[in-house]
Amino acid sequence: MVEALEEGAVIRDAETKVAGLEAELGNLKIETKALKTEVEGFRAERKKQKEKEREIPPVQFKILKLLPSEHAGGLKMDEIATAIKIPLDEAELYVGALEDARLVGSRYNTLAVIIWYRTKTGNQLVVAKRWAGEEEERKAYKHADLPQIQHEALLIIAAEPQGGAIFEHEGVYVHEITNKLGESLAKTRYNLRQLQKAGMATDGSEDFIAADYSGLGPTWTLLDKGEEYLGERDLL
Repeated sequence: MVEALEEGAVIRDAETKVAGLEAELGNLKIETKALKTEVEGFRAERKKQKEKEREIPPVQFKILKLLPSEHAGGLKMDEIATAIKIPLDEAELYVGALEDARLVGSRYNTLAVIIWYRTKTGNQLVVAKRWAGEEEERKAYKHADLPQIQHEALLIIAAEPQGGAIFEHEGVYVHEITNKLGESLAKTRYNLRQLQKAGMATDGSEDFIAADYSGLGPTWTLLDKGEEYLGERDLL
C-alpha cells in the first residue's frame, strides 16, 4: 500500500510537471509567433526605408532610363543633355550624382571619347520600378522603337542645324556621326541607310539638288518621320 501511494505521488508529480511544461511550451509558441510577427514588421519597414533611400529625382531617373545598358553601347554627355533638354553643366551634375550612387558608369569608346551607360545596379532599379508598375504607363507610340545605334544616330542628326542660308552647313556629315557614335564607318553607314529606308533621315542621295561639293560628302538631315519619332518621345 505504501509503495502504491508512493508510486501514485510520483505519477501525480510527473503529471504536474508535464502540465507545467506543456503550459510553458504553449507560452513559448505564443511568444515565438509574436516575435516572428514583429521581425516581419521590422523587415517590411526596412524594405520600405531602403526603397525610399534609393529614390532619385525625376530628372535623374529620366537620364537613367535613357542610358543604354553596359552591353548596349553608351551616350556622350552632350547627347544626354540634348535628349533630356537640359544645359550641359546640369547634365554633368545629374550624371555625377548617378555615378556616386553606382547607378551609371563610363568608359572610353574606340575613338577615346567618354560614353555613359547604365550599370547592373541601375538596371535593377529601372526594371524593379517597371515590374512594380511605378513607372508611367508606356505610351502607345506611332513609330516603334529603333535599334539603339539608330536611335542615337537620329538624336545626333537632330542636334545639328536643319536649315539655313545657302552654303551654310546643314545637317551632319557621316564622319561626324561616326565619331560621336564611336562605331566603324561601315556600321554607321549601314544604320544610316536603315534610317533612310524607314523615311526618318536622308542624305539627299536621291535628290541631285542636295548634292554636296565640299569633298566631305553629303550631310544627313531629319525627315518628317524622324521628327515624329523623336517628338512623340519628347526628344526634340
